[in-house]
Amino acid sequence: MNPLRILKEAIKSNPSLKYALGVLGIAAVIVIIKTWDIENTKLPVITFLALFGFMILLLIFSSISKSKDPHLKFAGYVLVYAVIIILCVSAVLILSAIMFDWPTPLAKLIK
Repeated sequence: MNPLRILKEAIKSNPSLKYALGVLGIAAVIVIIKTWDIENTKLPVITFLALFGFMILLLIFSSISKSKDPHLKFAGYVLVYAVIIILCVSAVLILSAIMFDWPTPLAKLIK
């Protein structure tokens, strides 16, 4: 018996089980981070919260994309563009913290 095949058959019989695969992925990420023996013990918790937040965003995006209401579609577009802008600004700030030590050096932020 192949565990992946069992999971696929279970998802076919009960479609809500597909979210269990996402939760399993989050648990796997936390276990991988724990095995790295990182001194900062808050990192796995922060990682879990970030991934959980992204899972909620993914659920919202999928439900909005299936909607027929034009107002809800507009709200979905606003949410998508807001997330893209936030990610781009975060990437620029992290890059500037690495390259130019502005606004704060990255090593200081990680401590």
